[in-house]
Order: sequence, then C-alpha cells, then structure tokens
Amino acid sequence: MRIIIILLSIFLTPTFSQDSNSTELNKNSNFTPNSPKLFKMNWENDLFFNSDREYTNGVKFEYGEYQFNHTPTSWILRGFSFLSKKFSNKRKEYSGLNLSQSMFTPSNLQRSDISRGERPYSAYNQLSFISSYLWNNSSLAIELGYGVVGPISNGKYFQSKIHEIVNSSLPEGWNNQIPNQKLLQLNTEYQYFFLKQFGIVSSIKYGGFDTSVGVGPILRIGNIKTDVSQGINLNSITPTYNFEEKENYFYIQPKLIYQTWNGTLEASSHSLPSNIDPNAIPYALSTSNYNKLFSDPLYVSISDQNSNSYYKRYILYQELINPKADFGINYLIYNAIFNGGEIPSENLKNLIVSNIITTNTNNSNYPGLEYFINQSLFRNDGEPISPLIRFMAYNYLIGPDSSIEKKEAIASILYLNEIEGKNRYSVPLKNSQGKLNFGYVVQSDVWYIQIWAELSTLEYNSISNIPNFHRFGGIQFGYKFN
Repeated sequence: MRIIIILLSIFLTPTFSQDSNSTELNKNSNFTPNSPKLFKMNWENDLFFNSDREYTNGVKFEYGEYQFNHTPTSWILRGFSFLSKKFSNKRKEYSGLNLSQSMFTPSNLQRSDISRGERPYSAYNQLSFISSYLWNNSSLAIELGYGVVGPISNGKYFQSKIHEIVNSSLPEGWNNQIPNQKLLQLNTEYQYFFLKQFGIVSSIKYGGFDTSVGVGPILRIGNIKTDVSQGINLNSITPTYNFEEKENYFYIQPKLIYQTWNGTLEASSHSLPSNIDPNAIPYALSTSNYNKLFSDPLYVSISDQNSNSYYKRYILYQELINPKADFGINYLIYNAIFNGGEIPSENLKNLIVSNIITTNTNNSNYPGLEYFINQSLFRNDGEPISPLIRFMAYNYLIGPDSSIEKKEAIASILYLNEIEGKNRYSVPLKNSQGKLNFGYVVQSDVWYIQIWAELSTLEYNSISNIPNFHRFGGIQFGYKFN
C-alpha cells in the first residue's frame, strides 16, 4: 500500500511550478494547463467464447494526460531526447498510470488438488507508469510496473465472485496457486506504419511477469485517421492519439513471440517438474510395494481427468485397483485420490449415502468414516478437499493393517502434492508462441470503443489432451476530456 501511495503521489505531482527552470521545462514539453486527458477501461475474458481456462480474465483501468509528467517513464523518454533528435521532434506525448489484474487457471476448476500437466492457478496485479511519443507514422511506448503474483492478488476472491454472478460452480483449486512474489516489469512497444493501413508492431518485455520479444504486421481497413494503431488488447501499451477527427476501422494482427520467462507458470527457476516420477523419491518409497502403483501407467490413466469421463475412470479403478469394496465407500476413495476431490452432484451424493447405509459398511475397517463422508460430500462449495481426507483415503485404499513403510509412502506422496506442489509446481515453458488478434475500433472526439478477439497458442507444453490453443474476447471503453 505504501508503494502504491508513493507512485500515485509521483504521478499526481503538478508538472508546473512558479520557478523559471520549471517554466522552461514546460515550454520544451509543449505543456498546456488544459491538455487533453483520457480515462479508459479494458476487460478481457474467455467467457465470450464459452471457455473458462488458461488466461481467463483481465481488467485494466488507466488515466492519462497528453503532456509531460514527472514520472519515471516520462523521464526515460526525455533522456532519449539527449541521444537522438528524433525524440525531440515528437508530434505528441502521453503519460499515464494504470492498474491491472490478470487471472489464469487450469481447465478443470472442480479439481481441488493440482492438475498436473496443466498451468497452475495464478493471479497477477500490477500498478504501472506508461509514457509514449508519437511521430508522423510511428510511436514508442514504455511501461514500468510494480506487481504481485500469488494469493495477495485476490484472484480466488474475484473469480469466485464472477462465478457467483453468472451462477456457475466455484473454482476449487485456488489453494494450489503460485505463492506470493513481488515483481518488477519493464515493457516497450514500437509501431511503424508504411501506410495508414499497414504497419509493423514490435515489443520487448523484461521482468518477473514476462520476459519476451514479439513482432508482427498489422492491417487496418476503414475510415482511418490516426497515424498509428492504438493498443490491440489489454497488454498492448500504445495509447490512442486521435482527438480531432472521427474514425472507425477493422484490424487484424498476427504476432510471433519468443518468451524466456513467464511468472504465471512457475514460482521460481528451481520448480518441480509437472510430471513427477515417484522413483525419484527413494528415501520414502524404496521399501514400499506401492511405488509400483503410483508410477504405473494404470494409475496415470485413472488420474488423467482429460482422457476420459470420471465415470469411465471410476469403472477402471473399481475393476482393476479396488474391486472388493462396495460402491459408496469405494467411490469416495477414488474421488479423493484420483478425481481431485470434486463435490459430487446431488443425485450422486444420495446414491453414495444410500449404498453405504444399505450395505452395512464395517466402520472398523474405515476409522473416522462419518467425518470422511461429511467432508467428502457436504463441505462448502469452493472449499478444497483437505490433506487429512486424502490421507484417510489412501489408508482406506491400502487397508487398516498398513505397515510403517507404506504409511511413509502415503505421507511422502501427500507432502509432495499438498506442500511442495503448492510452492514449486510448474509446467515447462513453450518458448515460441503465436497470436492472432482481430477487432473493430470506433472513435469520436469525446469517446472511443474497441472490441476484439484473440486466438493464441498455449504458453507451455501441456499434456496431450489439452487443446493447444486458447481464445478470448475483450472490450475497451475510453473517455476523453480536458
């Protein structure tokens, strides 16, 4: 909070004063007391395309002025003016402050443990300074941001609220999100237009959130008045510059990206891999016959929620792993260990309880069964399954007479999944990525609206059954005033 207050005070500090040095500075900066100002809001969500995974929601609020302000990014551009006359000959200048949040989730939101082979839950908040210069057919924008990723970003709270509003089931895996980290981020974006209709957009990003380079052409068709295109999505930092004339146009931009770091995919450079071989834990599993079970393709197949429906996976589990147990208790064991602890539907709950009652389950073989049933079936919506329930499920699966070695194996697997998994789980980054963005812009002298859709490849190497692309839509509103 202290850092946010400091950044706001820097931006809101008046750019003029009574002394002669400041007057000369304002003169060189084309400062006008009533310079145009801008407020805009961006919203992106994959809900527009009936999806709820990967980059699932993003919002940004920005306030800017078309003049020099005493911000770090404005001073960076001012410093370039001493190196090149081109920077001194700019046509227009922009300085802004924005606040943004981005959220990322795996595909199965009902699974309360880690969805291995998919991206982890993560949310990123950032407060940024942004400044830009405009020339006749080109522009350069710089963004310097301070951000946080992890529970402090309140991604769980905001996504749960969105799901409540649209009457959708609550996501249950946020307790496994990437841990808290504080990040700095520096982004640049350069545009050069050969014609008003055609140009090149390039970007360089460096920081704890994203380190990458990208480049791609952009084509605009319609009533075009601006010399360069405004930002095509939430993460594009080039502002709109047109204030004098009305315009409206369609645009399309393919883009190639080479990324070397993504702070939403892993917590550190020393993260655990997405597919963990239990044989790599000899200190706990070497004496346990269950080492074979947890490294067996059968176990992987039953656990893979993207390969088959959970009914088919349960039948496979019932027939091949634990055929002697009755349906009710056996399904709860399967659900806790292999199915991410999803809360069953009401009909399935009734079927499970009825089966446990009518089959006269021997409680002595299942210590703590009433607590196990209550926490498995009747915990609050959105509340993840606890490590204790998973531990009990493993014990029920192995049997009441488990040896110490087997219990060590159980404890090790649980520790790996519940503790190490939360803090160190990662998926391998895919360095080369592609994006295709297309949309429509309409702008007057007072306001503008922009809508767009984006199709992009995944930012990581996923398991085979996850689609290798993602799509989302966005909308931006802008209000211009003096």
